[in-house]
Amino acid sequence: MSVTIKQYEQLEARIRKGDLSALLARWRFGRKLLEERGEKERLPKGRVEAIMRSTGNTGVTYEAYKMELSRRMRFAERYPTKAQAVAAFDEFGSWRAIVERDMQLRAIEIVSRTRDEMERIDAETEWAGMPEHVAAGTMPRVIVSFANEADREKFCKMIGATIRKKARTAWSIFWPDRPRRTEVGVTLLSFVNREAA
Repeated sequence: MSVTIKQYEQLEARIRKGDLSALLARWRFGRKLLEERGEKERLPKGRVEAIMRSTGNTGVTYEAYKMELSRRMRFAERYPTKAQAVAAFDEFGSWRAIVERDMQLRAIEIVSRTRDEMERIDAETEWAGMPEHVAAGTMPRVIVSFANEADREKFCKMIGATIRKKARTAWSIFWPDRPRRTEVGVTLLSFVNREAA
């Protein structure tokens, strides 16, 4: 094998720093893994374990480390040049943000469109007429407690509230009342809006 364990050990030491240098080490690590994998679907049997042992990653499970190596390879595939990897760091600011973006893109690709279609999407046209997304937890709330069920029902009738959701101990309403709307695709909508910005 042309890639030595020593090269992986050196890259792993740089990755633990957490800066641009660490991100580029992850990218190089991913490039080397891709090189070693070649045209096959997977690395040679036992290779992940050997890399994990030699790099001293004993604080994580095998499955977690295998997932990390998979993410490094996807990162190197998605950003094939060093300049593209640096641009990704400039845009997202951290490895975690890049991984989250990759997971979102993969989910969208799997569910709806090819990668080429996603890169050519015109979000403004695609989502014309859709309601603005309001992130959960951003709306002001008031919690009112009642001594009994009769008081709760009396209060709702007094303010003219339409009960949206009745659970045993909590009911949901909007004030002022508004038509009910479906929140399907809110995550996708916020992601595409963020990508278009």
